[in-house]
Amino acid sequence: MAQEIGIREVLQQVDARMASLERHVEQRFEDIERRFDERFTAVEKRLDRLEGRMDRLEQAMLTNFRWMVGLLFTAWVTIMASVIGLGLAILARL
Repeated sequence: MAQEIGIREVLQQVDARMASLERHVEQRFEDIERRFDERFTAVEKRLDRLEGRMDRLEQAMLTNFRWMVGLLFTAWVTIMASVIGLGLAILARL
């Protein structure tokens, strides 16, 4: 003889299965959120290191640029002084 299950029993089974499914989904979301936080933290650390390296590179480039400007200015002053000195020497002979 077939066992008859009432609507109430069927709904209780469905409710139990839905509760189990909700627990599994919540656990999965928590796991995903934890893994996302771990990855985000790792990416944040890498970006901080990269930012530090970029700052050091910027400082080095700024220092090199200042040296280059200084050398160019010194060379320009030296050339101008030579030209003026040569001009004065020519004028003195006239």
